[in-house]
Amino acid sequence: MDTVDQIVEALQEHLAAAEVIDLKIMAGAYRVPVGPITCTDGTVISVQAGEMLYCTPRSNIGPWTEVEVMMISDAIPTHWDVDRDRLAGWVPIEDVAKEILLRGALSLTTG
Repeated sequence: MDTVDQIVEALQEHLAAAEVIDLKIMAGAYRVPVGPITCTDGTVISVQAGEMLYCTPRSNIGPWTEVEVMMISDAIPTHWDVDRDRLAGWVPIEDVAKEILLRGALSLTTG
């Protein structure tokens, strides 16, 4: 069975795999969004991090302690609050891991 620490590690690896595009006309770089996370119960969650997103550090290089999260499915998270668009910023990555653990194993996809 996965632990919170193992899921955090998998999330860090997943986030670090994002392609970074240098925006020469702007100060900064854009991280291409990583694919969603699908939990065993069918819940789909988008977890993102980067210098233009609601995360800590606000950097394209992790590890991240807080991330930007969007509930893609209609599930309501139990470990953080979301706005009307089902989006939440600066969510502790451990809380995301706890939510995933609560909902079963995970599948990290790309695209």
